[in-house]
Amino acid sequence: MVVGHAEPRALGESRPLDYQGLHLYPSFGEAVSVSAGKPLAFVFTARPGPQPPGEATVELVRGTETARRAGVPLPPPDPTGEVRVVGGLPLDGIAPGEYTLRLVLSDGRSMVTRSADVTLSP
Repeated sequence: MVVGHAEPRALGESRPLDYQGLHLYPSFGEAVSVSAGKPLAFVFTARPGPQPPGEATVELVRGTETARRAGVPLPPPDPTGEVRVVGGLPLDGIAPGEYTLRLVLSDGRSMVTRSADVTLSP
């Protein structure tokens, strides 16, 4: 999920999109400004099979070209067995336009890919 913005979390019961005292809100397709100097924020949760994922990569793709690629460190699974990651992909030097944010997870035997469309604005 591409994160649109985050706000301080209200006291009370934790919700699925809460992270380190913040409540994360999806972008819902709103454009992300490349001039803001902030990375493209994302969150994902993996529910590993018999073998936890060994590596993760995020890619920002425009057409057939990969504009940016970065490895994503994976924490150990939580007590429920899920691996939850909140991260950001730097946007410096990336031109505005229509892109796809792609996540690739691999456990060494198989690979899973998920993607989300994202618009970058000046």
